[in-house]
Amino acid sequence: MKAFWPRLLTTALTALVAASVSLAGTVHGSVINRTTGKPIPNTDVDLLSPTQGMALLASVKSDAQGQFTATHDAIGAGPVLIRATYQGVSFNAFLPPGRPQVDVEVFDVTKDPKVIFPASHVIILQPRDGTLIGAEEYNIKNDSKPPVAYFRSEGNLNSGFPTRPRLRMSPPPAPLAWMCRKPQLTRAKACTPSLTRFIPGETNIRLSYELPYPDNSAKFKLPAVYAGMRMLLVAPPGVTLTGDGISAAGQEQGMNVFLHEALAAKGALNISVSGAGSPQAAAASDGQGQQAQEGIRARRARRWIWLRRGLTI
Repeated sequence: MKAFWPRLLTTALTALVAASVSLAGTVHGSVINRTTGKPIPNTDVDLLSPTQGMALLASVKSDAQGQFTATHDAIGAGPVLIRATYQGVSFNAFLPPGRPQVDVEVFDVTKDPKVIFPASHVIILQPRDGTLIGAEEYNIKNDSKPPVAYFRSEGNLNSGFPTRPRLRMSPPPAPLAWMCRKPQLTRAKACTPSLTRFIPGETNIRLSYELPYPDNSAKFKLPAVYAGMRMLLVAPPGVTLTGDGISAAGQEQGMNVFLHEALAAKGALNISVSGAGSPQAAAASDGQGQQAQEGIRARRARRWIWLRRGLTI
């Protein structure tokens, strides 16, 4: 009789392990329209592996109740990106290892540009190896009610570039992907980033370019694409920025800060930049960590200056 309980326990553990193994490669989910609050039937759902170069693991469709089930050996063993396509636009959800269920939120899509508002524009200028690196970050808000996603296939956000820029095409992290068409680049006109979508909430857009910087000085124009947007300029110690309407605003996080009042649409900010920058700042911008450093500076500038000083963003 005593041997019965060990056998029963062994059988139960075996069944539990078998059940967990059978579920390790399966994910259940649903596609929910947050504009209407209703499930979305017959929607394409793709499962992608971020650790395998976004390899496609499975493709399924949601059923009449908006639910879906997908199986693959890699599910549960690593992170999975769930992508649902609705009204021609992709919406993503992240599935961490060990989670068997996920909801993918989608929104009705609009082309009305009034849905989004570019709230702030931070520009970091960093000398490096005879060039001037410009790293820009836009903070875009979507406060639509009811909530909708903004998307235009021809481009979602106009970004003004200085004259003769050389864009640095290293792709930023998803979902901050952007694209500039070659004819626009060769004419050095405004570039049109094309995101997957602007969903309700906030989205940060980052891009960078290089400018000629002979004798550690440069003069150029920064066009204002949107009326009323205030620019915040950041440069390392040892670099001076001057121009009409530009005022020094001290230091934050070890960087020199300059402010400029909002420009009219299609206006331009004339900037003169000089100086080589401090050795510490130049060293921080070398190597593979340069883009990460630029992003960190932009985020710090936006947090510590726009918010801390009570400026509207």
